[in-house]
Amino acid sequence: MSKLTRNLLIVGLALAVWGISFLFTGELSPTEDSTEEICYAQLNEIQRAKLNWAKDYKQGPDAVPPADQLLEYFPKHQMPHCPGMGKYFINAVSNAPRCSIKTHVYQIKK
Repeated sequence: MSKLTRNLLIVGLALAVWGISFLFTGELSPTEDSTEEICYAQLNEIQRAKLNWAKDYKQGPDAVPPADQLLEYFPKHQMPHCPGMGKYFINAVSNAPRCSIKTHVYQIKK
């Protein structure tokens, strides 16, 4: 393979990668606001699962459900994941679940 062919191939591959990455950026990538909204919705889903778990397993407000027992309350039996790569903490039934990202805040409505 000649040097020119090799250089054209490298440039072509670089442009292809750039083009593909361009397709997946911009409006398709989640913004910080949408990431917070999705995280909030998922924390709300975790709280609802905790309440259903407490009812089904006859547990009090101080009980902390094991993650594996909550799976039956989620679609596809999979625990939600923060879209911002945060980590979820389930907490007791009476306490709101939380995300490790400080701006992703969920509060139980009273």
